[in-house]
Amino acid sequence: MLAKLFLMFPVMFCLFACHRSPSRDQMIAEIIKSGVENPHFQGSSKELEQLVSAVKGRLTEADTNQLRQRLNEIVSTNSLSLSYQTEVATNFSDSEIKEVYDFSKSSISSKILSASRRAATTEGAYELQIFQTELAKKPLSPERKTLLEEYMRVSGTAELSSQLMLGSSEFFASLEPTPEKQKEAMKRIRTPSFQTMIQSGVLLGSYFSLRELSDSELKDYLIFLKSAGGSRLTKLNASQALRLNQELFRALNESLSKAKPKR
Repeated sequence: MLAKLFLMFPVMFCLFACHRSPSRDQMIAEIIKSGVENPHFQGSSKELEQLVSAVKGRLTEADTNQLRQRLNEIVSTNSLSLSYQTEVATNFSDSEIKEVYDFSKSSISSKILSASRRAATTEGAYELQIFQTELAKKPLSPERKTLLEEYMRVSGTAELSSQLMLGSSEFFASLEPTPEKQKEAMKRIRTPSFQTMIQSGVLLGSYFSLRELSDSELKDYLIFLKSAGGSRLTKLNASQALRLNQELFRALNESLSKAKPKR
């Protein structure tokens, strides 16, 4: 899940719905449905198993199975749907809901979601490597670079990803076998070079996920993100991402602290 993080941010701000629903409740239902289908918020079994594998050497089989079940509950559709429904119904105005819903039906929304979903696949990872090589040979045009930099600023992608990656890095650093190694790992993730690595990954992932949008479409996307509805959606998805990340690592830490020694 965390490995996909850099590729997933554009889709965090892009919902896809296909039904015409003029009422507030129906529009909310479509927004909720599309929100919880966001691949960033739903880890595959393989991705969750990677988190379990990081700690299962310290857990009994029973504790490992219990942890696996808890992680699946955290990213379940029902859990995410309830959280989204509460936030949208309570904090979004009628006009904001309409803005989000209208954009969700646009071709731009469909392109972003399709590209981001593909980026999360094995084929997408290979395509990212090719894209990185091509980008080194043929840099972005000044206008394209300016638009993407504005996207990073408006969406808050860089700041959010830094928070997420720092939290996960601190957790994995705590798994080092000795206090000395833990201290070294913590020190390493706070170095400028580590932060630069994160930022480079975020930029590349965002450029890649938005590659199918023309400059004109990217401008329209920015207009949506700056709208009242788009801005509120951006904040909601960011808070959801942080909450999900915190709950996952809280569950991991709790399992480690409560686990009985293996025999």
